Amino acid sequence: MQLEKLSSIIGVSGYEENICKFIVEYIDKFVDNIEIDNIGNIIVKIEGKKDKKKKIMIISHMDEVGLQVTSILNDGRLKVKSLGSLKITNLYMQRIVFRNNEQGIVYCDNNINNIGIRDIGELVIDCGYSSYLEAVNKISLGEVGTFLNNYRESYNTIIGKALDNRIGCSILIKIIEEKLQYDNDIYFVFTSKEEIGLKGARVATNNIKPDIAVVIDTISTEYIKNIAIGNGVAIKISDSLSICNEKLVNKLKEISNTKNILTQFEVTDCGASELGVIDESGNGVKVCGLSIPIMYGHTANCLANKKDINSCLQLMKEFLSSNII
Repeated sequence: MQLEKLSSIIGVSGYEENICKFIVEYIDKFVDNIEIDNIGNIIVKIEGKKDKKKKIMIISHMDEVGLQVTSILNDGRLKVKSLGSLKITNLYMQRIVFRNNEQGIVYCDNNINNIGIRDIGELVIDCGYSSYLEAVNKISLGEVGTFLNNYRESYNTIIGKALDNRIGCSILIKIIEEKLQYDNDIYFVFTSKEEIGLKGARVATNNIKPDIAVVIDTISTEYIKNIAIGNGVAIKISDSLSICNEKLVNKLKEISNTKNILTQFEVTDCGASELGVIDESGNGVKVCGLSIPIMYGHTANCLANKKDINSCLQLMKEFLSSNII
């Protein structure tokens, strides 16, 4: 139920106020220290028990991809730009909902097959308005929206919008709910503006200056042959921007073997995550990542497997309770 609610909230990158408010209100009863920094990150600090403590930062981004109104045509239809990585094929004929609950259909006046896959400017959103005047009374320039959610959950799978990365947020929330104590200082960070340049992670890293950072995110498996839905969480070894700390990777492998946690391994030359900017922070942070396999990311119908989500949760809890350093 928690993930269903997280998925349903509109929190387009750069406009995360509603998802931020929900998370803060939900976790407030479990923690004593919640901060919202100037860029909109939620930071939850849990004090460690040891005298000589390290800082461990766990990150999941809370924003999602979406569209922003750039102009209103004389006939009342809307022109938009993307906030985050969106493809024409993912948008065409989909229903978009704005923050004020106005809805419209994505359409294109030209043959959809004759325009580029990223040519968002060729699209219009038809909300059924009959004129410019009607439209401006309902929608403002700069208003943002995203896919209308149609969340579905079965015994094994979850389908919905924004599972990238509300899944990661749900895992952080579940760990926070247990109110566990740790040897080291743990910073749970729900980051903003990941989809438009990994901005929140950069700010959080520079402010917290962690010794270790773990990024929990999703990975789309359509074009990655060595990762599959249902085979467990993927321990990241490397991607196009980052190489994870080998000692931390080996620690995750050791825990998964000892505790019989279903895992697979991510070694890719495509895609990237917030690890890239954490790695470049200049603070000498040791980084590692866990990726929940998904299909059809950045669409209205992202698909994930519950086994993969549960294995990520179990592995992260064991990792934080272990002798990491």
